[in-house]
Amino acid sequence: MWSIVLAGAIFFALVGALVGGMSGLESPDPRTEPSQFEDPARQPPGMTRSERPSDDAPPPR
Repeated sequence: MWSIVLAGAIFFALVGALVGGMSGLESPDPRTEPSQFEDPARQPPGMTRSERPSDDAPPPR
């Protein structure tokens, strides 16, 4: 009998953790989304090179 109670408690704890984790993935309410406009990301120097066509690339349309 106690094993059934323990198994049920473990099962419902896992289901509760799953539901709680999934509810954390919901989208925020409209107009309360996090914004990047206050502190926009800047491209660090030296990490990428400028884009240029290769010698055998077709001409642009």
